[in-house]
Amino acid sequence: MFIHFFCYQLFYLKKESKEKRRKNMQSKFIRLLLVPLILLSGCVPNQVIEELAVISARGIDFTDDGKLEKTMNIIRFDPQSDEIYTTISGVSDTLKGARKNASFTTAYELVEGQMNLEIFGKEVAQKGIASYINTSVRDALASETMKVMVSATTAKAIFNSDSPESQSLGNYFDVLIDKQVSEGSLVPSSIHDFTRSTETIGQDGVMPLAGLENNTPTIMGLALFDKYQYVSDISLEQGLLLNLILNNLRETPMEIHLPRSPFEKYIIKDNTLNKDDDEKDELSIQVIVIDGKSKTDVTDMKETSFKTNVKMEIELIETSELLRIKDKKAASILEKEVEKKIKKQYENLLKQVQEVNVDPFGYGKLYRANKKDGKMKEEEWRKKFPEIKVNFNVNVRLSNYGSVQ
Repeated sequence: MFIHFFCYQLFYLKKESKEKRRKNMQSKFIRLLLVPLILLSGCVPNQVIEELAVISARGIDFTDDGKLEKTMNIIRFDPQSDEIYTTISGVSDTLKGARKNASFTTAYELVEGQMNLEIFGKEVAQKGIASYINTSVRDALASETMKVMVSATTAKAIFNSDSPESQSLGNYFDVLIDKQVSEGSLVPSSIHDFTRSTETIGQDGVMPLAGLENNTPTIMGLALFDKYQYVSDISLEQGLLLNLILNNLRETPMEIHLPRSPFEKYIIKDNTLNKDDDEKDELSIQVIVIDGKSKTDVTDMKETSFKTNVKMEIELIETSELLRIKDKKAASILEKEVEKKIKKQYENLLKQVQEVNVDPFGYGKLYRANKKDGKMKEEEWRKKFPEIKVNFNVNVRLSNYGSVQ
């Protein structure tokens, strides 16, 4: 973290007027360097910090001829440079060789920093990432909080997109993922979270799926893994539902699309609104999940049947049409329609992950815990999971309702 703090301080320092900078650069720059130099001194003695480039994020791809390409987002400490961050790449048969090859493209000496991010290209992830994850886990400088992602195309495409966000990709995705996780919209996505799920018999890991939207790096969905092999993906909307099974939600935004017909008598006609609304089949609502939780039980071990109870307290924030929900009857209609929609979404999500035989919910973990000896082989659950039955029972309570637009 001190590296990023230092970089931002240096960035703002460059924005000062030239005259003021000439007067204050030397003293301020020396003060800024004190902490990082002290911390770096233990691992890089006899090195001048202006000559270093610290790797903050890296991506792994295959080239057309099957070699490894390593793309790195680096932080440079040259006070004369207009840009703190830059991106370089190298190709070789090994990751260390690719790093060495990349070092020939910069005058700075590459040093390993505390990594924020690692992105696996789609082809690499589909082939399997066990060896790369194992290397990162053993790397003392790759902390347990390092984020891991899969690219919808190549990792290099995400690093090299022509956008301000790509300039500091490691920090950008680190902050973005933390924000989404804290509000409950995304499953925790550190390398520790992924390996813990993947190494648990009866559960599979997931990673955020990175892509480009209007040439800007973004999170497009969640990548599903069979052990360490990327096999499919789900939408962010489905990812939120998954997170509601794995974790409790608090103050989490959610958009839901409901059939319009049950609400027609509660829709306030307004000539200023789009007249095409009357012809629409759906009503879109934006809610805040004030409190969301779930509990799953095994109902029949022989039939591998489960019951998952989902409870949600929601507050209606916005609707696609002006809606009057002022009495309990109207509120009850909304609650029931949301319950039916969420239940259907869970059923579809279960069917989707069963088709690729991936269990991100962890039903297998619960099944194993309910066995007499508490033991189960991975292969046993792979055979059972596509045929399990889950009864999703969704209970929704609407609070603070009234006229909403």
